[in-house]
Amino acid sequence: VFFSVNPFDWENLRVAFAWPDRLPYIDQIFFAISISMACLDFVVQECQGAPLWAAIKKRQGKKAKMAALWEEGTARRDEKKWSEAIAAFQNCVALDANHSEAWYELGWAFGEHDGGLFCEASFEPYTRCIALDPKHAAAHSNLATVLSNVRKDYAGAEKLYRKAIELDPKRTSARWCLSTILEDQKNDIPGAVKLMEECIRLGGCTGLDGEQRLATLRA
Repeated sequence: VFFSVNPFDWENLRVAFAWPDRLPYIDQIFFAISISMACLDFVVQECQGAPLWAAIKKRQGKKAKMAALWEEGTARRDEKKWSEAIAAFQNCVALDANHSEAWYELGWAFGEHDGGLFCEASFEPYTRCIALDPKHAAAHSNLATVLSNVRKDYAGAEKLYRKAIELDPKRTSARWCLSTILEDQKNDIPGAVKLMEECIRLGGCTGLDGEQRLATLRA
């Protein structure tokens, strides 16, 4: 009986709330629960199709679309289909400009699409990623490489490489790249040697001969 009460039918409520005084204590509890559930059910039914309900459904649809685009982008990235990966990640950030990882992946995909080199197209994605996630070490390191190799902004690159190392003390690639800036742009050989020693101690960089570079610096 209680579930059939329309909580916004005030006459029914007046009559209904006259009952509890004549009911045992436990029945009064069930009565209160029933009225509460009836109110909730009524609100849900009334909200369907209303602006709030439409907004909830729209948000659910956006999240599902974002998940699909992210899955598409990472799948194409893993297959090294860079054009398709770029398109998917561009759609990701168009749908949600606050998706820091999508910005990062877009920057990486641009670089790989350009032959595995860092390029100007990667600048904005990495910058946006860092703005959203200031502790993203890889984005700092990769943006530093864009500044160094593409824009020839060595001071800016040095600052970002140092930040990447601060955020991720085991990041060997940032040490290697920073050592080249110290050597080539500042003639800071002791500084470059120290970075390479740290790089080697931490395991070095895959595909690069750290011992040979260190020997050259010390020669």
